[in-house]
Amino acid sequence: MIVEASIEIAAPAARIWETFADLSSWHRWNSVLRRVTYQGDGRLALGTTFRCTIQPFGLPISFAAVVTEARPPTHIVWETHKPGLTARHSFVCEESAREVRLISREEFRGPALRAAGPLFPAWRIRALTLALLRDLKAAAEG
Repeated sequence: MIVEASIEIAAPAARIWETFADLSSWHRWNSVLRRVTYQGDGRLALGTTFRCTIQPFGLPISFAAVVTEARPPTHIVWETHKPGLTARHSFVCEESAREVRLISREEFRGPALRAAGPLFPAWRIRALTLALLRDLKAAAEG
């Protein structure tokens, strides 16, 4: 399953990156990825591992993610693995003269996804992704 979403942000890519890469500030603006924990300086960078909780339906789901690609200020990818499920989430900034288009792409694979079927609908994941993008937009523009 692939879930894509994007948003236009009236801020430079560097400001968006600074906001997004600072895990220690997520609790102030991020309503989707909660209870964030990490080791080190709290910056998203290649090799950074963090844990967080998402609540797509009512029951919270915790996961650990590792940053597998980082090209500040325009590209970051993290991956997570749970039994029977692998997820890869990328964020890409496309900067123009007036604004930045931030593109989110999530790829889910594995037998657990097929078994979950309607219990893991793409529309709900997309709604959470859009909420995350709106949160980041508000924080970066504010």
